[in-house]
Amino acid sequence: MAEPVVSIVEGLSIGERVAEALRLIGGIGRVVSHGDKVLIKPNLVDGAPAETGKTTHPEALRKLVELAFEAGAAEVAVGESETYEGRRAALYEKIRALVKPIGGTVVNFNHEPFETVKVPNPVHFPEVGVARAVMRCDVLITSPKR
Repeated sequence: MAEPVVSIVEGLSIGERVAEALRLIGGIGRVVSHGDKVLIKPNLVDGAPAETGKTTHPEALRKLVELAFEAGAAEVAVGESETYEGRRAALYEKIRALVKPIGGTVVNFNHEPFETVKVPNPVHFPEVGVARAVMRCDVLITSPKR
């Protein structure tokens, strides 16, 4: 297994920090290739405003979508499950408004089928349900909060 690589960037705007952090670890092109279907999974927790530090900032998601397209991705979606309809719905709309103009889409995992996946050597669950968008993407990027 490859050794983890970490970069820490301070200052700058959120989008510039994302771009610089990725540049420092070799660029998004290390994982995204021409023609890939990319799914970015943010951390939206309970739909709290990004300023609280509880959720992935929408500007960080926008920059990840831009960078994935620049690396040659054919499709880029931002996908998450929705559990707190009210607050998350507003955050989904904000994210959709940021990524749609640059070609990105937003996927609500609760509005699509799940596929059953067998777990090798399970400790508890022999199989789990995984959102179809996760199963059908070429590249899955998880985006932490802040």
